[in-house]
Amino acid sequence: MNIIRLLSSIMIVLAARPVFNHSIWTNEREEFVADAGTMTVTTTLIFVSRSEVIVRSQSVMPPYPSMYVNENGEVDTNPGWESGWDSRGKYKYRHGILTISLEDGDLMELYYRKGVLVGKKYGAEMVFEKTGKTPTTN
Repeated sequence: MNIIRLLSSIMIVLAARPVFNHSIWTNEREEFVADAGTMTVTTTLIFVSRSEVIVRSQSVMPPYPSMYVNENGEVDTNPGWESGWDSRGKYKYRHGILTISLEDGDLMELYYRKGVLVGKKYGAEMVFEKTGKTPTTN
C-alpha cells in the first residue's frame, strides 16, 4: 500500500513539472520613453534543449513628433526604430523556480505559476506565456 502512495506522489510531482525543452515563451510590454512616447519591448525565451536557452530581446519605437515647432508652425516627425539581440545561456528548473544564467553573466529568475513564468525586471513584473514549440531536427 505504501508503494502505491509513493508512486502516486511521484506521478503528481512529475505531472505538475512543466516541460521547457523545445518550447517558446514570450513577454511583451510597453515602456514609456520621455519626450518620445511608448516603446514596445518583446522578450522571448527559446528553449533549444534540456539545458540551453536563447533569450531574444526586441525593442520597437514608432515614429514620434519632435519637441520643437518649426518657424512655419509645423512639427517634424522623428523616424521610428527597431533593435534586437540574442543572448545564449543555460537554465535549470527546481522547486517552481526557473533560473537562467546567460553567457554575459546576467541572471534571470522566473517563478512558474499557473502555466506562466513570472519575474521582475527594472521593478516591473514580467509574465511569460507559452507561445509555441521550437522546430526539432531528426
